[in-house]
Amino acid sequence: VNRENILILPKRLQNRRLQAVRELRVKSVWNGELEVSEELMEAVARLKGLKVVGMSTVGMSTVGMSTTNLSSLDPGLLARLVASLEEVDMSYTLLIGQQLKAILTVISSGDSRLKKLSISVDNLSTLDLGLLTSAVNRLEEVFLWGLDLTVKQWEEVITAIGEGDSRLKKFNIENINLSE
Repeated sequence: VNRENILILPKRLQNRRLQAVRELRVKSVWNGELEVSEELMEAVARLKGLKVVGMSTVGMSTVGMSTTNLSSLDPGLLARLVASLEEVDMSYTLLIGQQLKAILTVISSGDSRLKKLSISVDNLSTLDLGLLTSAVNRLEEVFLWGLDLTVKQWEEVITAIGEGDSRLKKFNIENINLSE
């Protein structure tokens, strides 16, 4: 999608034929930041057959990386949508701490169908790592990209993941910035 056609997407998603859609990927092909509206996320949430949602970018461009901006969305709306799905890709979406906390809380509570989560987060320093590991242990596949953690936090995460009744089968972490 681009800045113009994303505006008509919520209306298009109301089409009766799309109610049975099981997978929806919204990818930014525009070089820059693409803002996603609450109207679009509510339209996505109304797709009853939906199991997989991807809100990410196509990839790098020669000028810079495109970004799909979800930072202005209500954390509760985002968490409800994630909880209703089986797979979510929110890489390069500029999630903020409150949104991530809401998403991880609903996953940790067990009130979620989610099995696979892909996210990129710049800074987890204010996030309760117990919440992160609890959520990760309830999922089958997790992809975390771009974490800024202290060495102590990293050790806590690795120690806690896989303990107890973990469902985790695949854990992929890339571009971790460890600091003392």
